[in-house]
Amino acid sequence: MRPVVLPCLRYQDRDLANRKGSLSDMGTMPFPPGVGGGRGADVQSYEVITPDKAIDENNVGNRMLRNMGWQEGLGLGKDGSGIVEPVQAQAMDVRAGLGSQQRKAVDPSLEAQAGDSYRTLIQKKALARFREMS
Repeated sequence: MRPVVLPCLRYQDRDLANRKGSLSDMGTMPFPPGVGGGRGADVQSYEVITPDKAIDENNVGNRMLRNMGWQEGLGLGKDGSGIVEPVQAQAMDVRAGLGSQQRKAVDPSLEAQAGDSYRTLIQKKALARFREMS
């Protein structure tokens, strides 16, 4: 019986090959159209639409509404009883969540001061919440 000689099989680190080879070249691959990699939009080139100035007739939303039978001055909806005026945008606090309220004036003695200990801060917060309830 003759011994079978196999070709030299050795471990191939495919992960290392991917990191060094084809996958690391992702930076040179072009992005598909409309997906990342492009220049940022030039913000100065956009004009601000104010409530006293209506949007253009060529606006996509305006054309879509007109194709569905809407006419300027009529309300939205099947029977035209919906809103007539556009919804006004309001500035929101960046970190405001559901149920947040306007920041209330706090007694200056309850404001955090430099050098206050953690315990003092907690006591001031608790006292402020207590005074707010009553």
